[in-house]
Amino acid sequence: MEILVRRQPVFDRSEQLYGYELLLQRIGERPSGAEPPPEQMVVDVFLGIGLDQVAADHRAFITVDRDILLGDAVRLLPKDRVVLQLVGPLSDDDELLDACDRLVWSGYRFSVESDAPETLPERSDRGGCASETHSRCDPADRGT
Repeated sequence: MEILVRRQPVFDRSEQLYGYELLLQRIGERPSGAEPPPEQMVVDVFLGIGLDQVAADHRAFITVDRDILLGDAVRLLPKDRVVLQLVGPLSDDDELLDACDRLVWSGYRFSVESDAPETLPERSDRGGCASETHSRCDPADRGT
């Protein structure tokens, strides 16, 4: 299976390179930024190729879905190098939000993309991490 890894730079507030949003696509398939890649593809690419090959010394923003977050495979990704991206509508899914809580307390960071941040579940706003239409959740941003 051949996989194309596309990367898009992510800048911080001072316009310095902070990391890369990494988009995975099987060769021959149509690109879909909204659809997270299957769990096995994420693990194979980032453990097989290595984050250093695709993100150098920067953070890697990786789109994940519910299955990846509830499974153990996400913990194979280095928490100091990745930002887990949640895309699309978030519901009041207690199991998913509990899994996110555990990952945050383990040191993982999240990015939440939403066209309507006012519709995000109250629990998803971890002390100011979910703000405008596209937020990058970093423990330093929480003021704790």
